[in-house]
Amino acid sequence: MNSPYTYQKIYEASLVSSEILVPSGTVLQLSDLTVTEGEKNMVQAQLSETFLKGEDIISSGITRLKILDEGSYVKGNYGDQLQVRVLANDKDKKKYKWSLGNKANDQLINLFGKDTAEWVGKEIEVSTEQNKAGKPIVIVTSKPSGKLGV
Repeated sequence: MNSPYTYQKIYEASLVSSEILVPSGTVLQLSDLTVTEGEKNMVQAQLSETFLKGEDIISSGITRLKILDEGSYVKGNYGDQLQVRVLANDKDKKKYKWSLGNKANDQLINLFGKDTAEWVGKEIEVSTEQNKAGKPIVIVTSKPSGKLGV
């Protein structure tokens, strides 16, 4: 039986290894954890954002995103990819991690410039298109005029 939860090991030089039960597909980073002092060291995990996919845009009716941070480069399936945190305009106002493909990356550079610190707080309209494998990917359709209230 497949469970929607998986165990993830958490390591830190000064901590004992711990396992935490989290929803499958959730990625925990050490920065998501808090250690409290007391009789016992306790690790409190916070759920990380899930990765934004084209399927999320379609299924959740997402049309707008607000960029929350300047991002960082991570190793992806096709080399280093810029990954930013975004807030979606879906009914839950959900936060996601978005690994930018080449097209979305270039679209954001054309809209806001190469300095990703300048992207923080910017809002964009998004949609999907199919990649060569036929899967939906997130694309930027425009820079809206005025605040969208994401």
